[in-house]
Formats: sequence, C-alpha cells, structure tokens
Amino acid sequence: MNIKQTLFLAYKFLTSSNTDKTLFRHIRGSIIGIALSLVPLIVVLEVTDGMISGITRRYIELGSFHFQARTPRGGNIDYEQVISDIKKINSVVNAFTFIEETCLVYTVSGRLGVSLRGLPENLYEEDKMLREFLVFTDGEFVLDSDSILLSGIIAEKINAKVGDEVRILTVHTPPGRPPILRPARFVLKGIFTTGYRELDEISAYIQFERAASIFRDTIPIIGIKVEDPYKNIGETLSIIRNKLPPNFFVNSWHRINYTLHRSLEITKNLLFFIMILILCVASINISSTMIMMVLSMKKEIAILKSIGFSQKNMALTFLLTGFGIGIVGSSIGMVIGIFISLHINIIFRFIENIINIFLYAGYYIMSIFRQADFSPFNLIASGYYLEEIPIVLDYTELVLVFCISLLLSVLASFLPAYKAGAIRPIEIIQKS
Repeated sequence: MNIKQTLFLAYKFLTSSNTDKTLFRHIRGSIIGIALSLVPLIVVLEVTDGMISGITRRYIELGSFHFQARTPRGGNIDYEQVISDIKKINSVVNAFTFIEETCLVYTVSGRLGVSLRGLPENLYEEDKMLREFLVFTDGEFVLDSDSILLSGIIAEKINAKVGDEVRILTVHTPPGRPPILRPARFVLKGIFTTGYRELDEISAYIQFERAASIFRDTIPIIGIKVEDPYKNIGETLSIIRNKLPPNFFVNSWHRINYTLHRSLEITKNLLFFIMILILCVASINISSTMIMMVLSMKKEIAILKSIGFSQKNMALTFLLTGFGIGIVGSSIGMVIGIFISLHINIIFRFIENIINIFLYAGYYIMSIFRQADFSPFNLIASGYYLEEIPIVLDYTELVLVFCISLLLSVLASFLPAYKAGAIRPIEIIQKS
C-alpha cells in the first residue's frame, strides 16, 4: 500500500458523516474543542504582547529613553561637545541633556509629589515618538522659563487648569546647615496624557535651563534615542560608550527598566503555560475520539489488513486522521483568535456598553426607592493598564502555537494509532 492510499483512507475517516454519523459528531466535537481552546490562547498572547509593547514603548520613549549616559561626578563638562560626538553615530537620531528630581507640586487647592523633569524646549518638535505618546488634552507643549506641563491626573489632583499658577517646592541641603525649602512659580501651559496611568501619576516637565537653576546640585543626564531601540542593544551601547569621556557610563533601556520588563514577560509566560494546559486537555478529546473510531471500525481495519494494509500503514492512517483533526481545528481557532485580537478594543467596548446598559437600568430602578450612584463597568481598568490595547501580531508566536497544537494532536493520536496497527485480522474475523 502506498502513501496515496493511506492519505485517501485518512480522508475518508475524517469525512465519515454518511457512514457513521455518531463517529462524525465526535470528530466534529474534537475539531471544535481544539478550535475553542486555541482561541483564548491566541487572544491572550496577542493582547499581552500588545500590552507589553505599549507599556514598554511609553517607558522607553518618555521615561528612560533608549539609552542614558551620565557621570557620577560633576565638574566642567562640555555637554554640547559630548552630545555632538554622540550624534555622529549612524544609528543615533537624537541626544539631549535633561534633569530629573522629585519635588512637591502644589496650588491653593492641592499638592502632590511628582518626578519633575527639565527638558530642552525644542524636544517636542525634534522627537516624533515623543509627539506620538505625549498627547495634549489641553494647552500645548510650551517650555519657556516660567512654563510647566502636567499630566491630566496631576492637574486634577491639585485642581489646576491651563493658565493657572502652579508652584513647586524643592529642598536644598547646604553642607553643615539645615535644609532650605525653595519655592518656584510657574504657569501651567499644557495638560497631557501618556495613555498609561502609572506614568501619568508622576510626569511633569519644565524647561531644562530653569531646572538647572533650581536643582543646582543635580548632575544632568544625557538621553539618547536610536533608530531601533530593540535591535543590537549591546553593540550600540558599546559604540556610544566609546564616544563618551572616560568618567561617563551608559545604560540601555532594557537594563534601566529590567524589573518592569521582566515582570511583564513572566506574567505573559504564566498565562501562556495555563493556556497550553487547556490545549492539552482539548487534545485528549482527540485521543478519546480516535479510540472510539478504532473500536467501531475493527471489522473494517481487519478487512483492510487482510487485503494488504500493513501494521505501519494502518497506524499511519490513524496518525494522519488525528493530524487532520488538528489542522482543521487549529486553522479555525487561529482565524477566530486573530480576528478577535485585531478587534479586541471594539469587542471590549461593545461588552462594556451592553453591561452598562443593564447596570444603568438597575440603578435607575433602585434610585426610585433610594439614592444610588451609578459607576460604569470597565473590563480593563485604565488605572492599571493602558487606555487602549495596542494590536501587535507576532507571527513567530502564531506559527509556534499552530505547531504546538498540531504536535499535541498527533501525540494524542499515537496510542489509538498503535492499537489500530496492532489489531489482528484473524481474531476479528473469528469473533464475527
């Protein structure tokens, strides 16, 4: 018997709706089981990839930047010359100095501790990625000597609007003297959002020169941005280090944000492991279907083996049947999973709207009898995650998941295929 006949027989087993409808229902159930178990796996992978990518990009574009160069000692450093040398590197798109310190931001209505940064006033024009992730809801990016920019969360907590006077309070500790409190006045020129609450809660910006005059003891840091922050990190870091003076050291975004990035990756891996376990359970259904197929087709198997089908060919037929179930189920699951992933934000908003309609109706009825406050339901709270999930399709992961699904399907078919190959035609014929 050749491979063509084996493939034809496996195809007939898969499409046995006319000969054995009960068996066909079990095959169809196995296909649906694989598809349904693959859908949440694909959605979880792509959503977590999008979340990790969205959070990481915001941190490296607005927080740590791609690379940071600094010196532990101050002194007479020609930062303009150092930046000019760094910009000569082919992969570097921008380099600039900034100052970062913690302080108290306050108005007559509220106060809050923030991480205040002094940035070059032309940075917003020069940095495309900064413009993408720093979105202004009121005002604009203006950094002159008396300007301050606050996130929407900070502005709300201190009850500040564009045009209001905002003060910051810093502490200076001279050697051998008690700490001195230094207030400074600013005008709020812009309110922004990064799309990620954790960054919004601490982000505030002023002009670099003004920050240097306020934080006299703080050593400036050089922020560096490259064409591709994910590619050749170690090589780029070495090139930048060679351009810096001896007393400087440089760190990549991956090292600066290592704890955050690692925790996100571990969370993703745990979710992936749980989803794979679900897929394993679904593949067991294939095994039970194949065993039922072998038991119900003993006579047919005996006849086929008696006319020349070898043990290996019979086992291969059932392996191919399980492989076919895996391909069909995995393909359906992949298509549905990718479709849901691409439209996950729309689906979430639709579910939230439906739930909120019923919740609002319930609160409205309750308010007739007693006072009740309505708070909308959110599937993903923006206070802990991104305001919108970025869509990122990792084709390498998708292919890997598809291959794992097929492998589990084949492994689940191995025992039934072995039993089918081990059937002795003489025993079946004698019993019948």
